Amino acid sequence: MSVRRTSRPPIVYVKVRLWSTTKVIYLESFQVDTCPTFKEKLGHGISKASQTLAVHAINIGQNTFHFFLSLFVMLYLLFFLLRDGEQLYRRLRAAVPLEPEHQRALFDKFIIVIRATLKGTLVVALLQGSLGGLIFWILGIQAPILWGALMSILSLFPAVPSRVPSMVVSGGLARCRRRM
Repeated sequence: MSVRRTSRPPIVYVKVRLWSTTKVIYLESFQVDTCPTFKEKLGHGISKASQTLAVHAINIGQNTFHFFLSLFVMLYLLFFLLRDGEQLYRRLRAAVPLEPEHQRALFDKFIIVIRATLKGTLVVALLQGSLGGLIFWILGIQAPILWGALMSILSLFPAVPSRVPSMVVSGGLARCRRRM
C-alpha cells in the first residue's frame, strides 16, 4: 500500500498484480481517504468475515455429524432387520393383540401400502426424468438423456433434490452467455 502526496489530502491506492498486469485501485470510491480509515474498515471487514466463517463452520460440522450419526443408525438397523427379519416379524405378529384374521388383514394392508409407495416413487422418478430430458432436448442442451437419467436417480433420494441437474445446466448456460 502506498500513499501519494499532493496538495489535497492523501489518496490511498493499492497496486494489485494479477497475472502479468498491474492494476492501481484508488480507494476513494470506497469512501476511504486516509490510511487509518482504510485500516479500520479493513479490520472491521475481516472481523465480520471471520464471524460469518465461524458460524458456517459450526453449522457444517453439526450437519456432518448428524449425517454420519443417521447413516450409522440406518446401517445398524438394516443389519439386524436383514439378519433377524423373519424372527422379528413372528415376534411382532405374536405381540399384536388382535385375532389372527385381523392380524393377517393388517399385515396384508401394510405390505400393500409399502409396495404402492415404492411403485409410486419409481413412477414419479421416471416421469420427472423423462420430462426433464424432454425439456433439455427441446432447449438444445447436450446429452439430454444423461441429464434426464440423473434427474430420475436423484429424485429417488429425499435429501438430494432432483433439480440439481437443472441448476448445473442453467449455471453452464449462464457461463456460456457471459462469454458471448
